[in-house]
Amino acid sequence: MYATSNPDLVNELRYALDVMEEYSHLGLDNEAAGKLRGILVRRINEAESALSCRPAAPVRFPVEDTKVLA
Repeated sequence: MYATSNPDLVNELRYALDVMEEYSHLGLDNEAAGKLRGILVRRINEAESALSCRPAAPVRFPVEDTKVLA
């Protein structure tokens, strides 16, 4: 979904999960709360993975000299 390496995103998602669990699912029934919790946990894992990945080093590709025929 979102491929981002924003460190604040992980904290915001964890905060949302903590609030939901602390305040008795915010009025959601158990099924809806379970689905929302699963989504939040998955997004937290994805965001943490994005943060832990190092960007690839740039690679130079050989370029052939081509002659332009007019």
